[in-house]
Amino acid sequence: MKKTTILLLSLMLVCVSVLSFVTAQSEIDGFEFNIATIDGSIAGEDGVIVMTQAGLADANLNWAISILCEKVSDNVYRAKQDAIQGSGGTPDVTMSSGDIVIGIHSSTSDVSLATEYPNVYSKIAAMQVKAGMYFTLVNIDLAAKTSDNGKAVLSLTEPGGGEDVSYDDIMGEPVQNPGYVLDVTVEETY
Repeated sequence: MKKTTILLLSLMLVCVSVLSFVTAQSEIDGFEFNIATIDGSIAGEDGVIVMTQAGLADANLNWAISILCEKVSDNVYRAKQDAIQGSGGTPDVTMSSGDIVIGIHSSTSDVSLATEYPNVYSKIAAMQVKAGMYFTLVNIDLAAKTSDNGKAVLSLTEPGGGEDVSYDDIMGEPVQNPGYVLDVTVEETY
């Protein structure tokens, strides 16, 4: 009886853990991070995008959440690793050509202080970013280094998601992409 009870409690704990993880992930899908500057410095309750390795030191990301991203397509970036919690120094990341670092800062993680620290929700969401999540940059021109009410919109899957292509077999039943093309042309000699 004790073993059964322990087993049931363990299963319930696992289910609750998985459910809370899934719920937390879905809560940040579509979250909009405000981006105030490009290659600038975080001044407080702020968001910044850094485009070069050299710019990391000047961006004041010491206590910010830093997210290293690689370019996927125009204005779409994918997190290369989990978000990095600031620890008092420049984040230890190595940027490749085309990479950016999104920096999000708030002086607190206590949501009850949101009126005093308005970027707290952004900080909490940024802390949950995992490798493979996507950002779409809106009203941000990286070439001109401008942000006009710019946003980095988070999505759990690739924006646009590609085409929803349906493949049918010879009987018209839907099948997965077979990965080949069947040539059924007939020569004109008969």
